[in-house]
Amino acid sequence: MNILLWHQRYLIHILLLIVLVTMTMVTPDNVQADPNLYLAEDFESYSPGQSPLNWLEQDDNLTIGTFFQTITWAGHKTYGTSLSQSVSYYAHYNGMGALAWHDYEIRGRLYHSHKNGGVGITFYSQVPNGQDRYYRLGHYPGQPGFLLIAHGTDISDGSTSIDIETQPDSWYRFRIQVETLSSRVNIKAKMWLEEGMSEPEDWQIEAHDAFSSRIVAGTVGLWTTEAGFKAIDDLMVYSLDYVPSPMPAPTLPPSFPQPALPNWPIGLFDIPLVEHNKLQSTGFDTVHQFNSTQTLPQAITYLNSAEATSLQVIQNMPSSSLYESDEFWINWVQTLSSYNALAWWYLPEEPTDYGATKRLYHIIRQYDSQQRPAVTYFPITNLSGWCDTVDGILIGSFPEYWNVVHANIFARVDLVQEACPGWPVIGTPMFFDANLDGTGDYPSPAEARFDAYTAIIAGVKGLHWFSYFRGVGLTDLWAELQTISLELSSLKNVLTSSPIEQSIQPQVLSGPTNSPQLEGQVYNSIQSWQAEYQGNTYIFATNLATDMVTARFTGLTNWTDSVDVLFESRSVDVVNEAFEDVFAPNEVHIYYLAGFSGAPHKSYLPLIIKK
Repeated sequence: MNILLWHQRYLIHILLLIVLVTMTMVTPDNVQADPNLYLAEDFESYSPGQSPLNWLEQDDNLTIGTFFQTITWAGHKTYGTSLSQSVSYYAHYNGMGALAWHDYEIRGRLYHSHKNGGVGITFYSQVPNGQDRYYRLGHYPGQPGFLLIAHGTDISDGSTSIDIETQPDSWYRFRIQVETLSSRVNIKAKMWLEEGMSEPEDWQIEAHDAFSSRIVAGTVGLWTTEAGFKAIDDLMVYSLDYVPSPMPAPTLPPSFPQPALPNWPIGLFDIPLVEHNKLQSTGFDTVHQFNSTQTLPQAITYLNSAEATSLQVIQNMPSSSLYESDEFWINWVQTLSSYNALAWWYLPEEPTDYGATKRLYHIIRQYDSQQRPAVTYFPITNLSGWCDTVDGILIGSFPEYWNVVHANIFARVDLVQEACPGWPVIGTPMFFDANLDGTGDYPSPAEARFDAYTAIIAGVKGLHWFSYFRGVGLTDLWAELQTISLELSSLKNVLTSSPIEQSIQPQVLSGPTNSPQLEGQVYNSIQSWQAEYQGNTYIFATNLATDMVTARFTGLTNWTDSVDVLFESRSVDVVNEAFEDVFAPNEVHIYYLAGFSGAPHKSYLPLIIKK
């Protein structure tokens, strides 16, 4: 034999062996030496946006496409999708031989961010082969727990549901065993919340498929549908003879102290940066660019413009990027947090996806070195369970747009404080017309004044009108809001003063004693809030009724001087330690008692009396 030819063949064999070993090493189901471990995938080796090796993605027509991605979500590298259409999407492992897998156990974690999202694990699936045949354990939108179903066959007997509370922004751990016998397929499953629950001792599902159509082998995959982000992580598939290591302990979500809001902001939504200089002669100090698609360079330009005009900014977290990766949002927060004009963060408003909103809140708390608060605008009906996603809540009332009375703003602020006790509320009065084009009805100057001061009496910690862009052309309303902003700016020390006992109380002498129904609530017609600053007392009072009311204010112990009515160029006399005044519908008065300081300093909210 030719020695040179022998050496060449030997080297070729060595190179082929190296190639085969290398190919084996990069295949996820072969990273373990044990042949009984079919698949072990935590997606940590992939970059955000990268498709993991040997996964096939299909829609409910089994059309192949790109529907999922590797993404860092709330600190976890995971594999999922935020596609929210009312159709099914599938991602199946399609490595060599996977369609022939049988007699195996699956374990891993499933996640859904939105209460209306569906997510599940498929097994014995032939979907990558173009066949709509599989078993699936999933949570379905609008239904409790998890349900076992079969596609292309059926479950002949046994238990098929897991009665577990399903919550948005939750990881669920699962174990599923599937076994092929000569006459049937056996399925066992258990599912539990990763946080706050331990693995159940018994199988929660034990079911069988004895039909002739039963599926005897197949791969595993992820199924999703409808709203929010849905994902899978820490997936393992192994033969029933394999003994896996214990599941890792869950990573508990961090907790954060609640930062304080800025010092009683007086602001405007939806104001372009070219208009910033027009606010310099007003009392407005806070602005917001109402834009769901704002880019990082645009945000920086806006912040620089605001700082040049001594304005603070409520900084957008643009809703169009809600499902971007952690890396995207960490860069957003870290980059913008260095700008002095940034006063607070504005999460995507009227949120419906709890998990996505909570994730952004946690990123802000972790990566804003200045610890600015995060706020957003909520509808009243959406507050239950959402308090821990924000540091403050914006709530509005738009009477002409909603066809409600102006006193409605009082009830809406009150209801928010009931839903989230201790959370500061920012009032959002109406600054636009009912037709949104300048032709519809809108608040009169007197009604705008009533809206602002009634919200203060209800307990707001700032006001932020919606919206400059839609309202600036309503010249009489815009002129009044500038006047109100200057009044509020002059009263900031009063508005931020320490709470005191509400010792001066109104009594109705004539007119209605009750408000109309406001958000299902009825209140005393005259509501007031008492504050003290530098030894002087201020009383803010409003008439929630729809008719004229005469009220008497008592509790002015040892006080004989008259009482000034601020911004009205008049005063009222004090008789027998009390004074009287008249309130038209939608009217407020602010009383000033120079040198009167009779109320002890305690922690009191404004006194709100309901019927």
